[in-house]
Amino acid sequence: KKEIIMIIRPYEDKDIEQITKIWNEIVESAIAFPEEEPLKLENAREFFAKELAVICACEGDKILGFYVLHPNGYGRRSHICNTSYGVRADARGKGVGRKLVLDSFKRCKEYGFKILQYNGVVSINENALKLYRSLNMTEAGRIENGYRLKDGSYCDGIIFTKQL
Repeated sequence: KKEIIMIIRPYEDKDIEQITKIWNEIVESAIAFPEEEPLKLENAREFFAKELAVICACEGDKILGFYVLHPNGYGRRSHICNTSYGVRADARGKGVGRKLVLDSFKRCKEYGFKILQYNGVVSINENALKLYRSLNMTEAGRIENGYRLKDGSYCDGIIFTKQL
């Protein structure tokens, strides 16, 4: 099995097509992101520019995954941030997500955040749940029926936190 040589770096303009494709794979899967419609390439630059940071995991010129980092609160909650991760379907199960999450812990702290909060990890997203639990993140709560699936049924959202 060939080991992936991965570099984690800030997003560059040349990455927009690959990141948008990964984003849309996840939106289409309907078990992670809240968006219902794919992101149009012509809107993607503006969409990602609103984030505090967009970080990519790369193997050469190939984007394997990414995460977006942004504040999760303001005022007296401005020390809390949020991230969303995306890994290419063909790169899953190879440690890309774990490396992105670990990198986000470090970068969130560098930005001055004290807490990382995931607002609603979808309860059927077993890979994400397994990863966050393996990293000893705190399961802070559950939102019953907090996520609507593609077929119109509902499942729970789970809130995770990490003290940075």
